[in-house]
Amino acid sequence: AKAHRALNRLVDIWEELQVEHPGRSDFQRDLAGIYYALAMWQLEIGHRGGDAALVDRGFETANQAIALWERLRREQPDVPDYIDNLIESLNDAAWWCNAINRQADGDAMKARTRELLAEATRKFPDHPHFRQLRIQEVRGEGKTLEDAGKLHEAYARYQDAFELAEQLATDFPGVPRHSYDICDLCMDLIRAAARVGDKPQEVESLKRRIVAELAMLQRLSRDVADSPIEQQHYAGTLFKIGNELRED
Repeated sequence: AKAHRALNRLVDIWEELQVEHPGRSDFQRDLAGIYYALAMWQLEIGHRGGDAALVDRGFETANQAIALWERLRREQPDVPDYIDNLIESLNDAAWWCNAINRQADGDAMKARTRELLAEATRKFPDHPHFRQLRIQEVRGEGKTLEDAGKLHEAYARYQDAFELAEQLATDFPGVPRHSYDICDLCMDLIRAAARVGDKPQEVESLKRRIVAELAMLQRLSRDVADSPIEQQHYAGTLFKIGNELRED
């Protein structure tokens, strides 16, 4: 309750600032971020407590954040952070739509996210986060194809994502997240190849690549030894790889 009151108070303050200083995009940016934080709190607490009215308010607040990020993106199209935050807000709102069976709303938000990501990667081709989001989008398409039993098409889509991830890691070396993505995609390809059943050489090559990425991650993990988040990611990756490949 205290957190809810505090967030609502921040909303009141920044809404007043926005009215008093309509030309200040920094106030609008801050307000959009506060709307987003409040929306995620309302959705989480409302869903957990079975409070449908609070969930509805959460979606209303999320839409306020989305509308404000949309306006900032239109008014300042050369600022990548605005479209980045808009994509994040839409993605999270779409997840909540699917979690509580608002499928149509979630699908509409996902479609808008795809449009924005295409725009972002076109306008900001060297922005690493947009490229990473594109990798995850292509990977998701591969998973959808795999779930539908279209294994050859799924393998090809995972391969597309893998090539994008390799290029990103080449362009921005020494970033642990890029190695995590490559390991994940190697496991996707190994799993799809096992189901296809005719790619033994590719599987062996992928396993060697995982070993190489793990060695790199081990070196990088020493550089971020005082970062609990990075250490957790590293341990999680080791566990996931061991779990996936234990049959081998």
